[in-house]
Amino acid sequence: NHYSAPDNWDPWLCFDVPPHIKLIIDAPLSDAVLGMYVQMLTELGYVVTINVIPPTIPPSTPTPGPPYDYLLQFDVVIWVTGNAYAHTILPEDAYNLGMYLDLGGKLLLTGQDIGNDIWQFSEPNDTTRGFYTNHLGAEYVQNNVELQYVDGEATGFLGSFQDVQITGYGGINYPDFSPDEVDANDYGMMAMQYDSSYYIPASQRPPSRASHRTSLPGMDEIISTGGACIASENTANNSRSIYLPFAFEGITDHVIRNEMMQTCLYWLYGSSGPPDMVAPVISVEENGIQMEWTASAGALSYRIYASDDDPNFMPDSSTLIGAVEEPFFADHNANLLREKRFYKVTAVGSVPMDSQRDALRNWLEGQTDVDAIHEELERRKIRHHIHKFDQQEYQTISSFNHHEATEPDHLIPQDKNTRNR
Repeated sequence: NHYSAPDNWDPWLCFDVPPHIKLIIDAPLSDAVLGMYVQMLTELGYVVTINVIPPTIPPSTPTPGPPYDYLLQFDVVIWVTGNAYAHTILPEDAYNLGMYLDLGGKLLLTGQDIGNDIWQFSEPNDTTRGFYTNHLGAEYVQNNVELQYVDGEATGFLGSFQDVQITGYGGINYPDFSPDEVDANDYGMMAMQYDSSYYIPASQRPPSRASHRTSLPGMDEIISTGGACIASENTANNSRSIYLPFAFEGITDHVIRNEMMQTCLYWLYGSSGPPDMVAPVISVEENGIQMEWTASAGALSYRIYASDDDPNFMPDSSTLIGAVEEPFFADHNANLLREKRFYKVTAVGSVPMDSQRDALRNWLEGQTDVDAIHEELERRKIRHHIHKFDQQEYQTISSFNHHEATEPDHLIPQDKNTRNR
């Protein structure tokens, strides 16, 4: 037959573990910003849990984000402050994000006034400044660089992104566009720079910025490098962070915005990598083409794609034809007269980070309440089996829920009217 002969089909088994992402919107225009990020991450195929931090309306006290032990449920945290100019990263936030990274977390932080808020606008605070310096690997230079395009460092993970427009039609177009400029310190590395060839002439700037310098010399006599993105990696605890001192949602090109987010997430989290290639056993049966393959450890489900003419499975040439929990699938719609049809099997799962395992192990010590343990594993989204013995009764409790997480009460979205954050 045309399907079982090795030279007539192209099997592809890969194991990709998409990270569960925590998206925290702490920005003005929260509805529009939230909608853009949810659409983008959904299009990229990620599982997302959302927090919208309530607005700060004077004289009320700013609300901090989630605690670090809650954040540890998530493989990647995306924290968005948009064009907020005050209370961008509170001391509590800096502490929790720092602890999250110390325990192996992955963070993408974006906002055009974070550095300006921490170093110039707000009262000096050792916690926020320490987080900025030691965890983000960044050194603040100045605010309002008046440059609308950024370029990836040629040899870095964002090197393919050149002439990226970060304000204007197509993105969230903030009228008070004012990105920060940053440098990398010993804990960080430069990943993008502002492109000074695209400069806003003084005549086109608001009067308050007419005399503002572009990118040199920066504050405190720092000779800056026009930095627009700092990445930091700590190999000791396996943490990574990306800090974008402009509003990522301002990128005007939809395709570039999605591709750049995907690239950032790959650098932060990556995947488990493909295992040894194991070809599915393919046979023709009465009910169509049947496939069986070796189960992947940790897989929660498998997605089966088919393509009639493209062994590379480009998005516009392949079709998702099924999703199963066991390593078996029958293609009932296969055309048995077709000379070739290509199949791809992708295993989807969730594997806890080492830091999550350590934190869980510490929590489990001394625990005797099986129901409490089950609830905690559910809360942490960790795939598990609990074998519960009760005299003569034997019960297995299984959980494969990786799409929900417990929200702290104070982070339930409230009134989203004008805010100061």
